[in-house]
Amino acid sequence: MQGMVEVSSELGVGTTFTVTLPVQSEKAREEAPAIVEGHDRSQAKPGEILKDKRILSVDDHPTNLMMMRRLLVKMGAAEVVEVEDGADAMDAFCHQGPFDLVIMDFHMPGMDGLQATRAIRAYEEEQNHQHTPILIVTADAMKETFEKCLEAGVDDYITKPISRQQLIQTIGKYVIIPENERG
Repeated sequence: MQGMVEVSSELGVGTTFTVTLPVQSEKAREEAPAIVEGHDRSQAKPGEILKDKRILSVDDHPTNLMMMRRLLVKMGAAEVVEVEDGADAMDAFCHQGPFDLVIMDFHMPGMDGLQATRAIRAYEEEQNHQHTPILIVTADAMKETFEKCLEAGVDDYITKPISRQQLIQTIGKYVIIPENERG
């Protein structure tokens, strides 16, 4: 969560734990400029970041799908196709595509996020299909997990709990807003 934990202890006196987490008001998050890897998105209105984009959202938990849909719609997504496992993600990708972006949970029963990513990448190669950015969502922030994601063909990684600003910044690396659509 990009915070810090501090511990101070004195024998016979006690121990103090201090947890510091970055928190912004909703208004500050909406107004914060999002400058991501050379793309100046500061002029983009929050509701135009995903304007006219089709997103495939994959998660085995209905509440997570609902929350992701809300975030994506607020960012202007034209359509969010939701499925609940990796096998359905592959089916949707092949039969309901093309998609501008895939956001997929890491841990799912059956075909997990990495297996689904490998299958999508194989399909793209086989069909000579344009590369579709795939973002994995997980609570596991370990370096080894991120390396496994990259090896599977994932483009980027979003840690839970997901903040709107984190989602905007990560998506901003892969979705570019045309100049004439900036605010």
